[in-house]
Amino acid sequence: MFQKILTEEVFFLLNIRGQSLDASTLSSKLKAIVCLSLEGLLGILLTVGILDSTDDLYSVLENITGLITLLQIIFRSVILFVYKDNFLNSIIFLKIFWKADRFGATSFKKISNFRLQFVKILRIYRLIIGISGTLYLTKPLFEKHRMLPMTCLLLCDIHNDVCYVFYYIFQIIALATQLIMLVGFDSLFFVLLMCAYVELEQIKQALSNLSMKENAKGDQDEVLKEMITIIEHHNLVLGYIGIFNHLFKTALLFQFGFSIFSLCSSLFVMTTNGFPPTTGNFLKSGPYCFSGICQIFIYSAVGELIAQQTERISDAAYETKWILNYQPSFRKMLLLLIQRAQLRSQITVGGVWKLDMTTFASILKGSMSLMAFIQTVYYNKK
Repeated sequence: MFQKILTEEVFFLLNIRGQSLDASTLSSKLKAIVCLSLEGLLGILLTVGILDSTDDLYSVLENITGLITLLQIIFRSVILFVYKDNFLNSIIFLKIFWKADRFGATSFKKISNFRLQFVKILRIYRLIIGISGTLYLTKPLFEKHRMLPMTCLLLCDIHNDVCYVFYYIFQIIALATQLIMLVGFDSLFFVLLMCAYVELEQIKQALSNLSMKENAKGDQDEVLKEMITIIEHHNLVLGYIGIFNHLFKTALLFQFGFSIFSLCSSLFVMTTNGFPPTTGNFLKSGPYCFSGICQIFIYSAVGELIAQQTERISDAAYETKWILNYQPSFRKMLLLLIQRAQLRSQITVGGVWKLDMTTFASILKGSMSLMAFIQTVYYNKK
């Protein structure tokens, strides 16, 4: 099912921007060039527009969220271009992973239920991002004067209807391409990592299904062969997680850095006129802030989930029937597996912080602290 999601949904989203990992054609290259050119132009216009309003800290922070999101998207596009072959190599692992029905109907049903729950969460996440993007584009509806969703350099009079419509449509198209990359890249991350989670679950099932005979004396050749297969597959999955971490750690570092600043600016804009925020301020920054928190939360939750799953292999190994009779070779294999599994395989943010719920809490604290500092500077200037 995960491979189906990968090909039918993730690759489809990335292919809209011409950055699908499964094929590279002339049309896909042209689409990629058009999208990056569009976003590059928007980035220049946004930067100049923000620099023109540097005399007002509130205006800068209110409008910088669009630029932060854009920088995040451009960086992700570059990551996909530079490491395309590495991503393809990681996807090859999925072809040699065990089939979901390898250990019977009960195991298959458990894995299928997990996959269905994951798909639901992924689609809810996409819906949240889509709604937040739509609400972001409707910001001008809550203002008394004519304005655009994102403040940028204007080369014509915005009070002219043709000029206003042109810039509005330009920003809608640019934001749509950004949301496609945002959702596509995030989906790629979640799907690839959940494949590792399911494979570790398969290893737990393999340990519980060892064909051990209670009355046997000494090591059983069949059990030793099964253990060799399990240990080799465990090493394969850990290698896959290591490759995954190498591919995404830099992207995660930039993303979490951008997220801290964008959360801080959004919270600042919402609470500038006091707490609770006014309806206008909440509608302008609330959806963006909520989607940002959801994005960081699901990344951290998935990272925590995979780390816990790697540790549970040791529990599954210990629960085998190793105590029933004297099996020295089997016990040595089991001991090595337990010792390796007790070393958490952790996804990291830039190789510095662990991707888990502790990091999520730290990001929220850091955002609040930075917001408090900016508020102090802002009110002192006033």
